[in-house]
Amino acid sequence: MIRLDIVSRSVTVRGEVSNHKYHSAGNIYFSLKDKDAVLKCMMFSSERRDGLGFELKEGQLVEVKGRIDIYPSGGTYQL
Repeated sequence: MIRLDIVSRSVTVRGEVSNHKYHSAGNIYFSLKDKDAVLKCMMFSSERRDGLGFELKEGQLVEVKGRIDIYPSGGTYQL
């Protein structure tokens, strides 16, 4: 499920957590997937100053709000 807000340039995506990794610098890297697609995601440590409130787990269904960017070195889209 994807919702797009044109004004704020934000997108909300619901999917299943896959390949999550908590980096030592505090960033979280993971993918969201459904039956049709996979989207790479990253949460900067500065965005989770107050904590995430839960620990990501493989297969967990989550809803994420953010911006779609292009990761320059890979040329891939990420949230």
